[in-house]
Amino acid sequence: MDVKPLQAETADGVEVYRAFYLEGGGGLPAVAFVRRPGHSPSVEVSSGANRKMTADVPQEVWRQIQQAGDELLVPVEVRTPAPIDVCMDGGAIFAEIGLPSPDNRSRARIKQLSSSNCESNAIVSFARLAAKLAEPLFPACAAISRDAAPDGVFRLSNCFRFSGDEMAAAEVFSRARQDLRILKDDSITRKRLEWRRVTGVDPWTRLQWAGRDIPRNRVGHDEGGATDFLIAREGECPGLSFQPGKLHGVSSTVVEVDGFASCRPADRQGQSVYATYRQVWRRAPHSDWRVMEWVVGPFAPVT
Repeated sequence: MDVKPLQAETADGVEVYRAFYLEGGGGLPAVAFVRRPGHSPSVEVSSGANRKMTADVPQEVWRQIQQAGDELLVPVEVRTPAPIDVCMDGGAIFAEIGLPSPDNRSRARIKQLSSSNCESNAIVSFARLAAKLAEPLFPACAAISRDAAPDGVFRLSNCFRFSGDEMAAAEVFSRARQDLRILKDDSITRKRLEWRRVTGVDPWTRLQWAGRDIPRNRVGHDEGGATDFLIAREGECPGLSFQPGKLHGVSSTVVEVDGFASCRPADRQGQSVYATYRQVWRRAPHSDWRVMEWVVGPFAPVT
């Protein structure tokens, strides 16, 4: 995660309250509330490869994380083990508290703890609180809809996808993450409306699919175009899905998205295939985000 060891931080006079999250398939950032000599408190969210988000921390938030850290510094009373609950596919939480020596003569106070995330204890509560307190300090993270990403560290993780106008990128991410819950047994008119609501396409979307330009709807006609083409592809590939990867806010009204599409044949006998795609989303004044351009590359198995 490209963070300094706790002992090195406290040796430099840094007060540290830090959490690591080994859960949800991995790839989650570390969350650290720090107070460096000569600086006000700040939060550092690190995701490795020199990727880090930082923000100032209000006094009330700093007091909350300090209090939670103080609770972890108290020795835990050893009790008779309770009956064990079996947790399938669990993860782990790591918490670190570092308090530097106040006078350079006594030793720094350091505590490093770990716990299964299946448990309900002070360690897990501390880590959840750290992510919860950090999230609203980054406006783009807070702008992600609750339907697009869970609260806490998972929402912070998604913020590393954004660049440029990050607020606009977060808004498009919330739109682009909607599931393809298409009406299977209804009229084509209803299907068109549902696809447009879910994917952001409309009769004027310029769609290119594996090098093929899909003709747009004629003026005054509802049939054809990107919407009907995608409906047909979903019929051939019920597992069709689109996942945004990187989102760049060109401005408050234009966002570029790079992502990947996956498809599994309808007979479920063939191998799943994947393709990269690029979208340009645009928002008119007092309107919703729409896909203006969508280029999907050729599909191929992962080798």
